[in-house]
Amino acid sequence: MPFSIYSVITFRDGNEMEFEINSRVVTVELGRDGRRFVPSQGIFHVDIEFEHIEKNYNRDEWNVSCGVTYVAASEHSWDFDACTALTVGTNITRCRCNQPGTYAALLTTRPTYVSLSCVCE
Repeated sequence: MPFSIYSVITFRDGNEMEFEINSRVVTVELGRDGRRFVPSQGIFHVDIEFEHIEKNYNRDEWNVSCGVTYVAASEHSWDFDACTALTVGTNITRCRCNQPGTYAALLTTRPTYVSLSCVCE
């Protein structure tokens, strides 16, 4: 693992995935006349290029993904479905996301299924 600190996300279907932020974090807000504007989904996208912090990660174990979150939310979680990632060269990732928010390139493991039930004696 490239970092000593990582996070784990558990999906509703029981899959777990480890992830680590691997870029600077950037926030994009839209506004008009001093007020925040949240566009309808599908009419907005943002393209951001991130340089990787950890350049020598094990590519057999880690993928590069893009995520968006609202850091001010009470439960901070990354949305990996709102963005697509395109690796440019060996240490740059271009993220295209369909909503405003806080963005980063993340190292992610492939999701693994964890049984949520227990047969206990």
